[in-house]
Amino acid sequence: MIGDLQHNPLITFLIAGAVASGAIGPGTPPAHGGELTIPEYRSSAIRPEPEFAYFNPAFAYVDPEIDQRLGLRIPLGLLAIATIPERNPFLYETDPETFRSRFDFLSFYDQLQYPSSFLLNPGTSPEEIVARIRKDSLAVEYGDGSPLRFDSATDTDGVARPLSPRLPPPLAIYSHRIDSPRYGSVVTATSLFLSTTGHSLEAEKNLQRVLEGNATEPDITYHFVGTASATGGVSQTVSYPLRVTAPRASVVLAPRLVGYYRAATVQAKLDATIGTDENAVPRGVDASERVFLSYPGNGYGYGGRVDVGTAVVSDNIRAGVAVLNLVGFDRITGTRHTYQAATTETHTVKTDDTPPVGVLTFQHTHRWIGLTLITGADAVVGEGVAGHASFTVLRGPWLVRAVGGYRHGWEASFTVGLRSERARRTLPRPVPARLALSLNLHQSPFSRTTVWGLGMRIGI
Repeated sequence: MIGDLQHNPLITFLIAGAVASGAIGPGTPPAHGGELTIPEYRSSAIRPEPEFAYFNPAFAYVDPEIDQRLGLRIPLGLLAIATIPERNPFLYETDPETFRSRFDFLSFYDQLQYPSSFLLNPGTSPEEIVARIRKDSLAVEYGDGSPLRFDSATDTDGVARPLSPRLPPPLAIYSHRIDSPRYGSVVTATSLFLSTTGHSLEAEKNLQRVLEGNATEPDITYHFVGTASATGGVSQTVSYPLRVTAPRASVVLAPRLVGYYRAATVQAKLDATIGTDENAVPRGVDASERVFLSYPGNGYGYGGRVDVGTAVVSDNIRAGVAVLNLVGFDRITGTRHTYQAATTETHTVKTDDTPPVGVLTFQHTHRWIGLTLITGADAVVGEGVAGHASFTVLRGPWLVRAVGGYRHGWEASFTVGLRSERARRTLPRPVPARLALSLNLHQSPFSRTTVWGLGMRIGI
């Protein structure tokens, strides 16, 4: 495996890009130093500024009209995963007894969707799932009698998708903008990604008809499938802007090359069948579980894609249109475990035909009696659809922002931030101090209960 990686041109691209992100060759003076960001793409609207360049490469070359930065986001969600037993999968190795008695997969999965938000009441797994017979009908329910919600998010955010070039948005980004008098600007970014890439619980058409109230049929098999997946690794991007000057507007077109290496990938699948006898009475539930695992020493993954984005800046209006995964490929090798048959097999997945994703963004700025009002909206269109609207008010050092939208379930956030400059005797210029607190909410997978979370940003 090591030999394969050493001769892989994509790995060479990743290493070279990472070096370029931190070091500049002679004769190419950087116009902007490197910057580390921990963005929060969930419960947040996409804004036309560099922090959201993941969704539109042209945004890396759009300087913010108004400084809305609130400091570095604290990854409170990862802190929760590390410290709360119900969300900590590492206890499987460090404390197996606690893991077996307290770990809750759905709580972990829900928290991993929001790595920068400390969830106060994440979704929880049901004690049991049962098939209940009522006269000649069939119901699939939790043990307490509440209905099991069939749910599907195989392309979470309208961007990520299991085992494809459409990765989850980065957890942390180190970006560097290089300005060359001869070649113009180039932005390189090295990113870490770690998040879920989709989940589903789907009933096939025969079972769906029964769940809708139709009678069961004799000698037939009803079938449903549940899946959940997550991935983590490192990516490297390089983009280049083509600028166009139009009347009263500035237009940037930026293609981007993306390469990535998957350090770990997991995809779990549950197949369940319910058969009926000659009297149309269900006989019970048979289930099989399969898990695909890829991690160092047990496989690896890599891939690449091409994105292109456009940004338009005109007075107090900013907009952007981007297409992600215009062309892409993905390779991943690992082992597939089938627990019902107690088998393990080496498996390679190739995906070269994942559909692209379109991203649209709009922002308008208005000043009124000492206030700065910023309204924005976004839409992400792929195999799924996501969209948000945002409203921001700035007055003096204060910032208040409200966001609401849909990304496989309703979500919203409310943020209050303080930005001030304090003079320091030991420093030649004032130092901006920034602090922000956020209250976030979303719907948990499968149960659709409302989950509350807390976020924090600090900058000095």
